[in-house]
Amino acid sequence: FDCHDHGYCLDGVNNTRVCECHDGYLSMGNVQDCGLKVLPLVFNEQYSAIIKGRGDMQPFDLPKISPEQARHNVELVFQVSWDFLLARSSLGDEKLDRQMTSAWNPAHKPRIMVADPSSADYPNPEASYSQEDLPMFQHDYSLIVPASALTAGTWKATFWNPMDEDIVYNITTAVKVYCPNQCTGEIHGTCGMDGHCHCHSGWTGNDCSRLADACTMGTFKLEHGCYRACECNEDLICRYGDQCVECTPPYRLQPAHFHEPSRCVTDMCDSNEVHIDAERHYSCERECMFPENEAARYLSEDCIPNTLQCHSPYILLIPADTNVTFASGKVKSGDLAGSSPCGMPPP
Repeated sequence: FDCHDHGYCLDGVNNTRVCECHDGYLSMGNVQDCGLKVLPLVFNEQYSAIIKGRGDMQPFDLPKISPEQARHNVELVFQVSWDFLLARSSLGDEKLDRQMTSAWNPAHKPRIMVADPSSADYPNPEASYSQEDLPMFQHDYSLIVPASALTAGTWKATFWNPMDEDIVYNITTAVKVYCPNQCTGEIHGTCGMDGHCHCHSGWTGNDCSRLADACTMGTFKLEHGCYRACECNEDLICRYGDQCVECTPPYRLQPAHFHEPSRCVTDMCDSNEVHIDAERHYSCERECMFPENEAARYLSEDCIPNTLQCHSPYILLIPADTNVTFASGKVKSGDLAGSSPCGMPPP
């Protein structure tokens, strides 16, 4: 067959010729012709095709199994069925009886075969990791590679039809994932394709069964300078509360305000402070602001009027009580808005 243009014809032993096939093509059995094209299977998508009888085979590559999947409770599942090409209602009794007898003959059963990634060859009737005979037409069969045997890499499969008749077959492959305790239900988390539970907010643990903030009564949790106490409800479900009961320096406790819980805050100041702007050649005093709800104290953006002083030899170009924004070094408003407060004296 000259390798069907899918390989190179090379000299073998004892004056024989062998095919070295291109990627994606192979020879199976005693026929060296590179006549079989390896087809890809896609998880959860059915593949259907017609296959000739008298020993024809069809090899497949499966999607790669990741190392993460191979380390967890993940099974590889094949769902397979087949049927005769002609509808049963159109067959005569003699033809139907003969085909049914052929299908049930132990020597003539279609078969699905599987090989693991360590195998260099595609599975065949003489060598495979696992195989399943399919004696009944219009019947669904399953072949399962258990989690304990699933290894990372590309698994291979072959469908084999040793019967006299051509048939149509269907294959669906899937990975079936078993997460711990099925992640305690959809409210707690979802089961990922790697066999890990992905917990929703508020839940933790390998099966998402524990509250992420679960605690023991009488304990405290320190976070961002805030001690939060463990609180238990009437169902004895305990978790750390939202209120800060104590703060660590330099944090200060801000009491609860309306619907806002108590929290720990850091003050920027305790009193007015003098700030120097060397780049713009002036300094001024800024007011320490005390919010009514005892939130964190902060420094006003504006200089306190009559506190602005220019650094020598610069002089004040604006009235001393003009409102100046410290961050920008510009007059904040009025006719002089945008002006710089200090400048060189006239020559």
